Amino acid sequence: MDTLLDGNYRTEDERAVIELFYAPGSKLEDKHVKEIRDFKPYFYALPKKDAESLLKEIEATKFPQIAKASIVKRTDLCCEVDAIEVIVKHPKNVAEIRDKVADLKHCKGTREDDIRFVQRYIIDSGAVPMKGADNERLRICTFDIETVQVKD
Repeated sequence: MDTLLDGNYRTEDERAVIELFYAPGSKLEDKHVKEIRDFKPYFYALPKKDAESLLKEIEATKFPQIAKASIVKRTDLCCEVDAIEVIVKHPKNVAEIRDKVADLKHCKGTREDDIRFVQRYIIDSGAVPMKGADNERLRICTFDIETVQVKD
């Protein structure tokens, strides 16, 4: 069983390509990468009254970053609702389009718009990071450093 270590995405020909970094079986040194090219970034918009009105408003606005919008059933605060699934062309479009859609007359709010693209894929695919990792053999360290250049 391969162990999912981490994920990232890159842009290739203006499309997002997810890279999942795996360690096969028990040899954590032998990392390999799986590419996902067909997963689309999305979020949901909730209508104030009816989903059809919101969908028509989104379509009439003609946002060039939106690849597709459609009505789907979702659960929101324990209630089943009609929502608009908004699929955008690139993960960088989510924040911009989310704000524009949220400002529409028929939109009550947006959901799942703050989930990072790769994490969204991992959640949707049911993958479990680090599942099957032998913690005694795990010798991986990562860190993130933020720097600022100060001018005198």
